[in-house]
Amino acid sequence: LLTDPAEVERLMLLLSRRLDTFSLRVNQKKVDLWTVEDLEKNRFRDLQSIFKEKGDNKDPVLVRFFCDQYLRVPLEDLKKSWNEGVPLLNRLLFAGLESLPRRTFDRLIARYLTDDYLLRAEADKLARVWALNLQRSRPVDLRPGAIGE
Repeated sequence: LLTDPAEVERLMLLLSRRLDTFSLRVNQKKVDLWTVEDLEKNRFRDLQSIFKEKGDNKDPVLVRFFCDQYLRVPLEDLKKSWNEGVPLLNRLLFAGLESLPRRTFDRLIARYLTDDYLLRAEADKLARVWALNLQRSRPVDLRPGAIGE
């Protein structure tokens, strides 16, 4: 979020010196410099802003708009985004998804049932995914040992 390249270099030098006191190093090959616009795009801030007010995630019109916009994002763009798009799914998880049209609901819940999502989810998210899965047109059997049999 710095605008002057000299500030960036100065900050990196200070950071490197500070980390050195803990015997840590900055791998310069892994340092990425972003513009604010690119960072906002990578984090889908425009999409996230649909739920800007408290309670917006319970408004059926906004929930559907968010879901429709999310489902239009190509999977490869999600994979390249911050945390592979998981924050978007997390933002939707406790929204009023039950108000969605059946086809949209089923498509969205399928995203929650991917290994990528399930392996990262905490207990409260897994419980919500379980409950939502049961509301699908054809729920997936998530019991241990049931998948792949």
